[in-house]
Amino acid sequence: MTTVIDRGTDGPRTHALVIGVGLYPHCRNDIHDGPDAALARQFTTLTAPPLSALEVTRWLLAEQLDEETAPLGSIELLVSGNADQTVTTPDGTVTVDSPTYPAVEAAFDRWRSRCDANEGNVAFFFFSGHGCAKGKQYLPLEDVGRRPGSFFSDAIELDSLVHGMGRNRASVQTYFIDACRMVPAELLDKYEINARSLLDSHLVTARRDAPVVYSTVSGEVARAVEGRPSPFTEAMLQALSGSAAAQPNGRWEVTTDRLVSAINRIRAWHGDPEQLTEYGLGTQVTGRTIRRLKGMPQVPFRLGCNPREALLEAQLSLLVPFSDQVAFERRPEPRVWEGSTDAQVYGFRAAFGPGRYVDSTKAFPLWPPNYECDLDVLPHHDDAGGLGSDANG
Repeated sequence: MTTVIDRGTDGPRTHALVIGVGLYPHCRNDIHDGPDAALARQFTTLTAPPLSALEVTRWLLAEQLDEETAPLGSIELLVSGNADQTVTTPDGTVTVDSPTYPAVEAAFDRWRSRCDANEGNVAFFFFSGHGCAKGKQYLPLEDVGRRPGSFFSDAIELDSLVHGMGRNRASVQTYFIDACRMVPAELLDKYEINARSLLDSHLVTARRDAPVVYSTVSGEVARAVEGRPSPFTEAMLQALSGSAAAQPNGRWEVTTDRLVSAINRIRAWHGDPEQLTEYGLGTQVTGRTIRRLKGMPQVPFRLGCNPREALLEAQLSLLVPFSDQVAFERRPEPRVWEGSTDAQVYGFRAAFGPGRYVDSTKAFPLWPPNYECDLDVLPHHDDAGGLGSDANG
């Protein structure tokens, strides 16, 4: 089965469809010939997508189950057999199906129906696996290539799926696509790509907030690390956990309009600045709330001194807002101070005692997703190489 958890459709809820494709058993040279054989060779076995899908599922069960605005209502999960296909939930252990087209189609119909039950619902869609594009985005499922001569008949055509959900009553719909967006040369000769949309689309759609968040920009490959969830997935979950939160009405909320900027800053923070996340073309984003945090978000920080060598003498501290009370401190070290703490307005102080530098303090807002700052410190006059009354001769 693919239904991991089902808490019903009463009231606004988050309903998730999570897909991780790592196996492509029909993409073999002995099945295809010509351009399709070359295309099939590109759909190799992947380890990151199933792990990413399982990580997303675990996050939903841990973080969204009792969320205030739209608690978790259901999860439909499909992952390839090269990952553990069992998931432990509050209701027991579930073995999930592989992401073949028939299984995905059935799971999609259940997901769509649940999403349509309440206007306050959040529809959550996540796909990880191979991907490609030619004007539109295509998401190959596990049985892609099953029919020689119609290579993509077991792939999802994403643009039509998103547009088709335009009449669904869920007013917030989030689509996270962790897949490549390049155009294989073998697609250029195809007049029509026979992928499927999963449902009909209409010219007139309802007003909704429906961001399509791609793990990479158009024409690029989505990078991943062998044997672990993808960097995009990890950054996405960090953003949803609070790094994409703002405080518009006195409460910390994750909103649709902050997702991409937060994910990109998180990825750059972890040393991946060139793999850019972006909203899909024509994405509808109005800043609706996805989830409301129970407390303050945690904000990673990197704090140092300018000049850097002053760190060897600096007693660094974060001060409680609007006071001289020390909340956290660090002894002198040559490295930048790295840590994380609650989002607040802090004072950042570098104290040197009888050292070569003058004590310095700066107030700053430690807001999500992360914060980096070098505090400018000045040398004492007697260590400033002649600065002071004798500086001009």
